[in-house]
Amino acid sequence: MDVMITFNVSTDLDVASGARGNIVKIVLDSREEITSKSSQVMELHYPATYVLFRMIRTKVDALDGLESGVLPITPLTKTFSVMTASGNKITVTGHQLPITPAYIFADYRS
Repeated sequence: MDVMITFNVSTDLDVASGARGNIVKIVLDSREEITSKSSQVMELHYPATYVLFRMIRTKVDALDGLESGVLPITPLTKTFSVMTASGNKITVTGHQLPITPAYIFADYRS
């Protein structure tokens, strides 16, 4: 599947917002319970531990045990605060892989 990086993970290595490539392998969280491998749809309860991402262009040399241009991408953690209608401040923390499907590209982004 073709994907695009959505966050500047490491700009020195070209792992930056807008970088394109494809998914080689998805490594699921060890807490996931896989009941059946026959279905093409799987509901996950935790973010993947990492995704092996083959970049179209990168400055990274081959990492031990991986092909040239293949990098592990791990979930990022972001925290922010919101105010509720009642005036209470709530802190929210999210965990997400910084990738998105790549269907169409413009000059800047998809």
